Amino acid sequence: MRRNSLILVLACCAIAFVALADDPANIASAPALDPARHVQRITIKSPHQKGETIIEVLLPDHFDPAAPHKVVYVLPVETGLGGRFGDGLMEVRKLDLHNAHNVICVTMSFDTIPWYMNHATDPHIQQESYLKQVVLLIESQYKTPTDQSGRLLLGFSKSGYGAIASLLRDPDFYGCAAAWDAPLMLKPADWRSFEIPKACGTQERFADYHLELLIAKVPDAFKKSKRLAILGEASFGSEPGKRYAPDGHTQSFHKLLEKSSIPHAYNDDLRVPHTWSAGWLKPAFETLITLSHDQK
Repeated sequence: MRRNSLILVLACCAIAFVALADDPANIASAPALDPARHVQRITIKSPHQKGETIIEVLLPDHFDPAAPHKVVYVLPVETGLGGRFGDGLMEVRKLDLHNAHNVICVTMSFDTIPWYMNHATDPHIQQESYLKQVVLLIESQYKTPTDQSGRLLLGFSKSGYGAIASLLRDPDFYGCAAAWDAPLMLKPADWRSFEIPKACGTQERFADYHLELLIAKVPDAFKKSKRLAILGEASFGSEPGKRYAPDGHTQSFHKLLEKSSIPHAYNDDLRVPHTWSAGWLKPAFETLITLSHDQK
């Protein structure tokens, strides 16, 4: 049964990619099963990236292609797939989270260090637009809710920042976002830190993604339910004396959300090393799924 479902999915994907081939925004190869990683691997050529990039899709073992599935976008913190901080999608598979919650899990590669921003001057470093393109491409192949309820963002460090910024910038497109140990209290003046210029180009463009300013702009509807999860610490913790905020990023951002009357999930007890495999991913994933179930 599982093999038949997978064959049906691959056939549907191939049809979808034929339809997309004439679209200059989505020149792609047909998906191919990677038996070693147990994922479907898709190669795309996006105008928002410099060259070909990879999308990997992890399906539940008993995937029903006729039933809608929410999608968790596991946002990478490095270029390519995997790296010195580990491999987010493979950690999801190791923990069996896609099966436990019956969701599709997706990751993607970037050719420039990902901060999930659109570069001010380079049309081929448009990471915010690229992420949305990936989301819409996945929805063209698999049955999903095709609205914000089925689009869940998960990340840490740079990608945690990207998850929160993406949701705050486009709350009608994304549903919920979870970030663990992310530098959420960066100020516009910090734009030269952590290779940010490679992703945004200018201080003015980085200011467009300044989370404190984005919080001030969220619509009242955003405050009616919990859609954010702010979790744990390691490199960007809450000990006094940290460089970027008196209480560090995690606690300070939590207090900022409280001051702004934005409901959110908060757990500062996840204090483990700054990698995908350190033990924070399972509780963060579960928190994200819980938030998605609570949306009206």
